[in-house]
Amino acid sequence: IQRVVRALWLQLKSLEGPALMVTPIVGSRRHGYRMAPADFLDKRLGDDFSGLEPAMIARGDIFLGLDLAAHILPYRARDLRRWKAHGVDLAFVVYDLLPALHPHWFSANSRRNYLRWINVVMRQADHVICIAEAVKCDLEGWIKTELGTRVRVPKLTVMRLSGDMTASNPSTGLPADTKDVFAWASAGPTVLMVGTIEPRKGYDQALMAFEQLWAAGDAAAPQLLIVGRPGWMTEPLQQSIRQHREHGRRLVWIDNASDEYLEGLYTRCHGLLFASRAEGFGLPLLEAASHGKPALARDLPVFREFAPTSVTFFSSDHASDLAVSISNWMKADKTADPGQACASLVSWPEAAVDVVTALGIAQGRSHRDGDTG
Repeated sequence: IQRVVRALWLQLKSLEGPALMVTPIVGSRRHGYRMAPADFLDKRLGDDFSGLEPAMIARGDIFLGLDLAAHILPYRARDLRRWKAHGVDLAFVVYDLLPALHPHWFSANSRRNYLRWINVVMRQADHVICIAEAVKCDLEGWIKTELGTRVRVPKLTVMRLSGDMTASNPSTGLPADTKDVFAWASAGPTVLMVGTIEPRKGYDQALMAFEQLWAAGDAAAPQLLIVGRPGWMTEPLQQSIRQHREHGRRLVWIDNASDEYLEGLYTRCHGLLFASRAEGFGLPLLEAASHGKPALARDLPVFREFAPTSVTFFSSDHASDLAVSISNWMKADKTADPGQACASLVSWPEAAVDVVTALGIAQGRSHRDGDTG
């Protein structure tokens, strides 16, 4: 989500003109919404916003909740109501409905924060922009089941996302052992998995599948490279990875990679394995394609919606079946040209146009007769 926020902010800012001004604001439970410095992407603001000027709003403005601020927004609902009463349109990006639809994958605190957030959004929003048609369908179903006719449904639209990491103000920095890791990833066929170590990401099935491939004694069996932060409710799995007999040999876990580092790993791996059991979108599929790499992904409706031609799908939740799928995919893709998939990829400027179109802004003019937005 943070990559999307950074990329869209940069592109929305580039669309400024005589009738459109884009201003960053930040919010906190204690200090409300404040004006963020123009270079906020390049500095850490911390949690104390008391030195920042309060956010100034006027009739005709549009508040765009670009980030998922589930732990903040419910505490600022009064501010939103006040803005709305003063003629401000409220818009929010919805990235997924997973904490509401699959609560068993999330902590009680995360579920509670998310449900508070989505309820505030649905009761106050004028526009809701979903990152995929599948998310929009999930949201429509949730509204019907949970809210019924109790709320006025906001305008629901869909935007596209890009996999171009270079246009998202990527983080930089390489660890001391970068050359060694790059050499390891290049030395043999290496499969990359990207994402936080959390219950839905399918790391448990993937690890067992690779164990079966390694146990078969095939010298050509691929290595597994995991890039993702330690997440929640997966402590035993994380321990199994770190203490695995192949850790440091055919299994490597990088738990704090910069975007610069991740880009280098994409270029050196055979391809991406995306075993997640549910997603709001799935940026790694586009990131892999933008690096000319194939991907093997679980057969999810949202992936079918946008996946490039370089993606192969699997459906089974059994480790043995996934092992077979990985083996077949590695062999089949030796002569493939996944780079051809890049031609159809969406750019971040195109994604930003989706946003302003959804908000009723066309050709640099506000949807409110050209007032500043």
